[in-house]
Amino acid sequence: ELVAANVEAGRNAAFVSLDAELTENDNPAIAISFTAFLFAMCIVITGPRTPGDVAGEPDEMFFDAVIWTFIGVALLYVSNILNDRVIMFRFVAHTSLLDGNIATGLIEAGGYIASGLIIRACLTGDSSDVTFADSLWTVLIYFCLCQVALFLSVVVLQAMTPYDDQKEAAAGNPAAGIKFFGNLVSLGLLISNPLTKSDSLATFGLFFLLGVIMLAVLRAFLDKVVLPGSRTVDEEIEQDRNWGMALVEAAIGISLSGALTALLRDTPCVLGFAGSS
Repeated sequence: ELVAANVEAGRNAAFVSLDAELTENDNPAIAISFTAFLFAMCIVITGPRTPGDVAGEPDEMFFDAVIWTFIGVALLYVSNILNDRVIMFRFVAHTSLLDGNIATGLIEAGGYIASGLIIRACLTGDSSDVTFADSLWTVLIYFCLCQVALFLSVVVLQAMTPYDDQKEAAAGNPAAGIKFFGNLVSLGLLISNPLTKSDSLATFGLFFLLGVIMLAVLRAFLDKVVLPGSRTVDEEIEQDRNWGMALVEAAIGISLSGALTALLRDTPCVLGFAGSS
């Protein structure tokens, strides 16, 4: 029932008839975006579950899980609004989705998943010794910091791309949308992982900075290995709209981010999930 309520809230928040868009208009952009929303919501729901939960009373554990799940989904809605306003600031994402722009749907999907990973990390951890208010404050602080880190990283990656990401997305280039999707998911992994392993801001900042640098360097290196010819991956994406090459590029980025997150050692984490005392 909780998931069903959140799904219905997601429909209403989008100000569209999901049934009409999927069945009458056969809108692939809405389908991609809503699928990512469901996936991101499931990611968020797994956040308020830690090994320490088994020590609590079942009714208290259930109540805490429900409260933090709703908080997490609310943050997911907020992040989607921010992502649309900041990441895709040059055009109206909502209108583009209704027009069936697959590239926009992919970018919004990447934003959902990246934010879902970040929010889950903010909700995860052992904070049984602090109050609910303190834990909520900590979650909100880390959420804001992570969203800022996501936005700044997107700006850097866009600056490194020879073509205009948003122009290509607005023009309906699916290859550009796939690459952007991969960038967002990669960044979501790099930003969220330190929060699940340490409560140190220094650790978070250092690992994230090094991760972004290493990701950019390794992707540039692998691009030369995968496509050693005269044409670059970006040229294939911009000029030929080669979504197959964009898919390879996205897979490389996500795989590298997953590998880089494995390098961070586990340290005690005391942020996020708390009892509602």
